Amino acid sequence: MTLQDILCQAVEKLDYHWYEGGTPCTREGMYQTSIAVRSTPSPTAEPIFTLYGKALPCRCEAKDNALYSCFDFIDQTLGYKIGNVNYVQYLLLANNIR
Repeated sequence: MTLQDILCQAVEKLDYHWYEGGTPCTREGMYQTSIAVRSTPSPTAEPIFTLYGKALPCRCEAKDNALYSCFDFIDQTLGYKIGNVNYVQYLLLANNIR
């Protein structure tokens, strides 16, 4: 299961829709991905919130970082606990708990 699959499950439970804003190159030659979360499936609707990952040298790392930022926001700010077993494994690894 991919990070995108886990995010799809989480936002579906919250009755939200998410859209990746792409991973453009910054002036410094780094990549940064944005994720917009909306209450309707229309990509033209105003987002409830938009999250940005860190600017990183690798496009795939930048995309993963934006997904992690979205997980953290859903978990900590919205108070929704993501119960996906793959996400729980990620949390354990991220916090150096084995």
